[in-house]
Amino acid sequence: DVYKRQGIMNIKIFLSTLVMGLCSIACSDDNVSETEKQQEGKPTYVNLSVSLPGRTTSRALPGDYNNDGTYEGLDSLHVYMQSADGTVEAKRFTGLDISHTGTVVSPSQPFRTTSGYKTIYIVINNPNPLGTVITTEHDLIATDNLAQVVTANGKEYDLITMTGKSANVYIQPDVPIQDVAKGSNKIAVSVDRMASRVIVTTTASADLIDENGEKIGSVSDVNFSVAQGTNKICLLYT
Repeated sequence: DVYKRQGIMNIKIFLSTLVMGLCSIACSDDNVSETEKQQEGKPTYVNLSVSLPGRTTSRALPGDYNNDGTYEGLDSLHVYMQSADGTVEAKRFTGLDISHTGTVVSPSQPFRTTSGYKTIYIVINNPNPLGTVITTEHDLIATDNLAQVVTANGKEYDLITMTGKSANVYIQPDVPIQDVAKGSNKIAVSVDRMASRVIVTTTASADLIDENGEKIGSVSDVNFSVAQGTNKICLLYT
């Protein structure tokens, strides 16, 4: 009986400890959620680090079609920041407002926004004006000017539309500009090309053989371009 009573007491102590622990965890979670909720909508500064597609494996002609993974043709950077309540904040950066180093693009200076959880959508070289709503992955858009060649200062540039989006990220409140430069509230987003100018080559034999197995000629430098055959495509965010 003594051992039985002691066992019952140990079980009661264990259950009481377990309940107190669970209550503590629940309260802690509630406190974190409540704190973040109270901090939503406060003025702050943020910046982006947008990674462009790097070098891809291909058999493009040497020195042609962005073989080293760099992009000189950057006309605009459209940023759409969607809050949990569906509110969309849209910003457009062009010219000197864009910083471009290698395959990373950013607004040249941190920009003002509000704190809270947000999903960030990016459109680079958008042929359309900055909108007030986000074009979803299921919306069809015209293929016109998604890939085009422009001339500036006597040099030709490929303007390729690229898109991407971030995860649902938390933007900290009350972050000053100088702290963003040190890494606070700097959101990483990757983009992919929506369209591209394409060269196709072949490694097939250059000899032309007739039905008797006799060589009747040869071909060299076989290549051709591939064109987009549809008028509209889905706007994809990766």
